[in-house]
Amino acid sequence: MRISVSTERDRHNANLIGFQLLNLAVVGVAWLGLWVVEAVSPGFFKYPFLSWEVNWSTIQGFWPLFAYCLAMSLAITAIKDKEEGRSSLVLAVSTSILAGIWEELGFRYVFICYAMISIVVMNFLLSTVLGTVIGLGLCVFAVLAFLDKGAGNKILGAGMIVLGATALYLTWSIGGDPLFWLYRNVFIPVIDFVTFGQFHGIFHNGYPELFLFGLVSANARFRAGHQYQGPIGLLNSWITGYVYMFAMLHYGLATAIAIHILYDLEIDVIRFVFKK
Repeated sequence: MRISVSTERDRHNANLIGFQLLNLAVVGVAWLGLWVVEAVSPGFFKYPFLSWEVNWSTIQGFWPLFAYCLAMSLAITAIKDKEEGRSSLVLAVSTSILAGIWEELGFRYVFICYAMISIVVMNFLLSTVLGTVIGLGLCVFAVLAFLDKGAGNKILGAGMIVLGATALYLTWSIGGDPLFWLYRNVFIPVIDFVTFGQFHGIFHNGYPELFLFGLVSANARFRAGHQYQGPIGLLNSWITGYVYMFAMLHYGLATAIAIHILYDLEIDVIRFVFKK
């Protein structure tokens, strides 16, 4: 069946469907890699959240997320989309469903394992001479930036000094776990603060520490995947990612998928109705 694509948004959504299917295939291949990880290191990646039961009353409990989605979608649609043509609801819905499936299977399941592996490897490398090289290199670049007359380079240099000093401190003083120290004492406390303590129970609920670090890292990648949406999109995806994480940890992966799809569908319907 041939789909008529009449607007630029429709063409964009049609291309996105192919992109989402490709990503779904990538997640499938990456999932096969979990078998290899289990064979090499049994018990490294324990994931007891593969519950495929979705309870409607549980979904209703996330009404603040959908209320936030309503307000945000109306505001953005009124400001940003008022001059664009009406798009196909079928194309938009298809894209949202595929995105909700592969992003949750990836960033709330499969990619967590790969994030954990990356953290272990980088933690080891930073605890070696590489950490010293990085720290000293940043300090050298900072000096070069300060020698430049531009104010912007001086600000950049100050940032490099901070990063370089931090790298040297972590390598020389923390011992064998510099990256773990950063997650434990910087990243997680900052996330706990900016989310008003709503995830304190997750970060201090007995989950394996490396698994939590992998969750945080995978959600950062989820956020980075929305950089095309600009600063608001980055912030929005980062926050909603933690909501999906909460749903996965407490109710299972299928609930996170369902909430993600409903969130995206709400945006599609609001934009379609607003223009119609």
